[in-house]
Amino acid sequence: MDKLRESLELPPEFDHIDQCPAWCCEVAGKAVKQVNKWAYWVSRRNCLNSKDAQKIAAFDQWTDLRDRHFGNVLRGAGGTYISIDHETILYEALWVKRTGRRFDLNSLLESAKEGLSPEKFLRFKVEMVNAADKHAPGLAAVWGDIAAIINTIYPRDNGGLVADIWYALNLRSQENWLADELGVMA
Repeated sequence: MDKLRESLELPPEFDHIDQCPAWCCEVAGKAVKQVNKWAYWVSRRNCLNSKDAQKIAAFDQWTDLRDRHFGNVLRGAGGTYISIDHETILYEALWVKRTGRRFDLNSLLESAKEGLSPEKFLRFKVEMVNAADKHAPGLAAVWGDIAAIINTIYPRDNGGLVADIWYALNLRSQENWLADELGVMA
């Protein structure tokens, strides 16, 4: 964690944690939140109206990520949006169940609820459900790679942790899981 702290400021919830899974890479782009303050509301709205934001929000729901805000969504070349900072991924399995730590919920879904009209928010949720159709085949396609990462981070099963991770991802990959969770049909 000390090495990670040299590169970035961590939220206070990490103050008493010695280790956590993290990976770092360089991504070209500028955080939506970094746009000039006077234009932030336009940048935020443009992000929420993009197909990328709906895909990011669907991924975050699927992986139970709890810290998606406009500081960790980048606008890349060509106007695409890219998510970064996945520390709170698998929130229930890795954080609550293992450490008892809880974090405030930040999500693009909540931002969309606050920042879009009811009609656009409904469309946002429907597009999230459409994006979620790719989760099960996507998980199947990279199963081996994810298993290798999990086994590297957690070489021993640590009381069912690996089983909890697979259970969470598989459960959330089931057809209509996100539709049921959001209360919409695509």
